[in-house]
Amino acid sequence: MSTDWVTAWRIARRELRDSIGRGLGGFRILIACLALGVAAIAAVGGARSAVESGIARDAQRLAGGDIEARLLYREASTEQQAYLAQLGPTTRIAEMRTMARVGDRRQLAALKAVDAAYPLYGGLTLAPSLGADGLVKREGRHGAAVDQAFLDATGLTVGDAFALNRTQFDVRAVVLEEADRGAGLLSLGPRVLIDHQGLQATKLSAPGALVTWRYRVALPEGVSASATTGALTERFGDPGWRLTTAADAAPNLRRTIERLSLFLTLASLAALLVGGVGAANAVKAYMDGRARAVAILKCLGAPSHIIFRAYLMQIGIIATGATLLGAFLGGLAPIALAGPLGQLLGVRLASFPALLPLLLAIAFGLLTALVFALWPLAAAERLPAARLMSGAALGISGVRPSAKRIWLLIAGGLALSALAVLTAANKWIAGGFVIGAALAAILFVGAALLLIWLVRRAPRFGGPLWRLGLSGLARPGAPTLAIAVSLGLGLAALTTTTLTEAAFRNQLDTALVEKAPTFFFIDIQPHQRKAFADILQSLHGVTLESEAPMLRARIVKINGIAAAEAPIADKVKWATRNERGLTFTETPPTGGSLVAGDWWPPDYAGPPQISFDANIAEGFGVGIGDTLTFNLLGREITAEIASLRQVNYGSFAMNFSTIFDPNSLKAAPHTILATASAPPDQETAVTRQVTDALPNVTVIRVEDAISLARKLLNQVGSALAAVAGIAVAAGALTLAGAVAASQRRRVQEAVLLKTAGATRGQIITAQAIEFALVGLMTAGLGIMVGALGAWSITTFLLRMDWVFDPVAAGIPALLAIGLALAAGGIGIWRALAVPAGPLLRNS
Repeated sequence: MSTDWVTAWRIARRELRDSIGRGLGGFRILIACLALGVAAIAAVGGARSAVESGIARDAQRLAGGDIEARLLYREASTEQQAYLAQLGPTTRIAEMRTMARVGDRRQLAALKAVDAAYPLYGGLTLAPSLGADGLVKREGRHGAAVDQAFLDATGLTVGDAFALNRTQFDVRAVVLEEADRGAGLLSLGPRVLIDHQGLQATKLSAPGALVTWRYRVALPEGVSASATTGALTERFGDPGWRLTTAADAAPNLRRTIERLSLFLTLASLAALLVGGVGAANAVKAYMDGRARAVAILKCLGAPSHIIFRAYLMQIGIIATGATLLGAFLGGLAPIALAGPLGQLLGVRLASFPALLPLLLAIAFGLLTALVFALWPLAAAERLPAARLMSGAALGISGVRPSAKRIWLLIAGGLALSALAVLTAANKWIAGGFVIGAALAAILFVGAALLLIWLVRRAPRFGGPLWRLGLSGLARPGAPTLAIAVSLGLGLAALTTTTLTEAAFRNQLDTALVEKAPTFFFIDIQPHQRKAFADILQSLHGVTLESEAPMLRARIVKINGIAAAEAPIADKVKWATRNERGLTFTETPPTGGSLVAGDWWPPDYAGPPQISFDANIAEGFGVGIGDTLTFNLLGREITAEIASLRQVNYGSFAMNFSTIFDPNSLKAAPHTILATASAPPDQETAVTRQVTDALPNVTVIRVEDAISLARKLLNQVGSALAAVAGIAVAAGALTLAGAVAASQRRRVQEAVLLKTAGATRGQIITAQAIEFALVGLMTAGLGIMVGALGAWSITTFLLRMDWVFDPVAAGIPALLAIGLALAAGGIGIWRALAVPAGPLLRNS
């Protein structure tokens, strides 16, 4: 270490010893702000890491096997099943949704048929415990194990009976644990577990019925799952099944956690940035207080760069301690959340924090401290000793750092931005956040400076209290700029969250309820179409809104290139992951608008053509005349894109991304999907009469789906609001620090005003005017920035209609104004408590 650094360290050590002796009073705000932001980042990262490691650790249990072959509508061939059985122990599973009948009541159920080998891995815990033959037919009835939610909804108990498509089943046990259920946050219908003989008896798995068949294999030790799937592909090609391994366990949960953690991390970064402003204010206040010490050092011959290094070391040690404290607090999150979060997601979580998220949070904290502390430290470095020794101007306000330090500041800011983008799951969203945060900060700084400029040049009007409060905004040392930036950024983060959540709720509570049908009906067989329509027509007030044939197929090629190898935008990769619903029709649907191409004529009989979703087509990089290849029931069908449609998925209308010409799929096995509206007093009658006459038809109430979405929204919204609340808390701490930094000047003003005859009430009123004005300005800008952020998220990420909710925006705004007034009120109340005599005698 060079002599300069040793000298700087000696100065820093002495200064730090003095600061610790004074109880770190000047650094409490800095410590609190950094610790809050780092704790939020560490908590979010730790929770995500715990879920991901839990999925990886329990991959076999969650997947139910080492490899899985999944097919829709149909079972694997005898040859395919025999080959799978040679690989190792195998289990066959069928899943579908259906209606359970309990007397006059009907209950939507998630039906699952298993064999005696199920489960290969993981647990299936039943109460009471049943043997391998526990679900077989006895005394004329098949057996079933059900979720407790099924019993709660139907009023049944163990030993009671219910029917599936007129086939009687006894409830023989309650499902306590089902490891491979497919951890997810939304599930329509409670579980009903039966055996394959029971499923065959119900005749629910008729050709065309929407049944998912899963074949799982437990491979011998040492056999590679990826090599086995490769051998299966080489042997059978692509017979329409989806091959996955245990490494792909719980893909939907992985993506959900990834997206949620991204937004939570960005909200945590917003809190850390707000805390950075508080750290900058704290460092500036500290350097103002150490001005005489710096002057003495300069007079004794200490070079400026040694002074800079000394105080950089001191601030660095304090910031490191605050960051480590925040990482420790955030690291407790996996321990606290292991139980409830694991139960919610169906994943066993580790009860100890992972190292990488903690290190990442520490890196964010240290970089933030460096970036925000550099300006006041570099400004103190540039102050001449003569100015520092003068009693009239002790402080660093108005001093510009050197070009070298400004470049260092820019480099630190770029490093912080790069860290945020490079460590994010979605680089585009993270990049947009970084740019948005920078623009928002510039906006708040610019607005505060403009307000100060206007106040200084505006003509004097109004009463003395108004003029006094207005002039306080622009006086030297006023916290106007600090309030605008810190409280504004926190308010913007909270407003973005509340407005986004409000838009989602509006979509559910208003738009969907007004436009959505009452029921969805699935698995209607083509020959049942007329009977189904006649039932609805016989019921008063019930309207059959739409019906369409439905099949499910997977996109396997784009312009002849395998979908896995094609350049596809991240935003639409979901369209190729699994089978998607499609239909065929002669006429254009009413739920979407044609934006390119032409619809086929009614008598079209040429090569396959499709009408495709315009947004997905854009992500695929395809247009009119390009081709997509679908795997439908093991057969590949290549179709030319004849037209593009704008599809609104933000409603519960019958929407299909892909529509075929009717000639291409008229011979394919399919079922009918229908929607209907009914008045509330007819809903029970609709469900009963449809399922009595057509027991294979599944009835889904849209309100049930909306309720599940609301439940998920409440859980996600609470998490986002909590993190955004940390940003507001950091803003409040920064505000308190800014007020505390100007407290000495505030005390002097209060004493002078009291001496001049001002009453306590008049002084408080003037202060209230000052802080109310800056609070109003901050609230207005915060609403604007938050609304812009919410609009961007809602429109471009969630692809929903956005409606501004005044209440959702008003609550954070009132909170900001209240915080500003409270901070000002506390500051002036403490100032008024100081006796005037001693201060006047010492002036």
